[in-house]
Amino acid sequence: MSGSFRCSAFQRIISQMRVQVTEEMVSRHIPERAYAEQWDAAGLEGEVRDVFGIELPVVDWSKEEGIAEEEMRERINEAVNRRAAERAANFGPEIMRYIEKTILLQTLDHDWREHIVQLEHLRQYVGLRGYGQRDPLNEYKAEAFNLFETMSQGLREGVTAQLMRVEIVQQQPDNSVPSNRDPLDELDRVEEGQADDRQGHDGGKHQRCFPDGWQLLGLERQHRECSASHGR
Repeated sequence: MSGSFRCSAFQRIISQMRVQVTEEMVSRHIPERAYAEQWDAAGLEGEVRDVFGIELPVVDWSKEEGIAEEEMRERINEAVNRRAAERAANFGPEIMRYIEKTILLQTLDHDWREHIVQLEHLRQYVGLRGYGQRDPLNEYKAEAFNLFETMSQGLREGVTAQLMRVEIVQQQPDNSVPSNRDPLDELDRVEEGQADDRQGHDGGKHQRCFPDGWQLLGLERQHRECSASHGR
């Protein structure tokens, strides 16, 4: 599998995640076939700000005559995609693809490990239900599916929120390291597992450290908040 194909696949997954997060977000605050007066426009505006890191006049939009749920969803999607494109242009395509891949894989690894632990707890808990005249296997299947859906939704929101807020900075260079290295070469070396994987915290921001002072500053706290909001 070529590197360009892998990058394209990750980019497509990230784009689909953004769309799904927007759809789920709108659905939570705009009940199906509800009048605009019944919408939770303020809650939607706040969640857009918390997850995507952008300010949109959702409340004002909801007051427009004839506004529909689909149009609201499209406006939010357009604004989010525009912001994502601006960030990609600022970082550069190579670095942005690396950031997307890093955050997606690390978040997936973390969430999947937690999911496995939850399934083990569920298995032990459901086993007790056999004493209550209920089929433990059916109980386990139903609740395991719900846990997976919750994990998937939390993963989408966590990855999306981090990517919409992540920053990359370069500290003062170390004089003991040659200064003619290409930063992208360094990022490639990190990807191959040869880099320092140190982690720290600064003001609530999670730091992923790269060689030669490069740091990817992502809001892992934002991911934890998204996960908690889904009962995980």
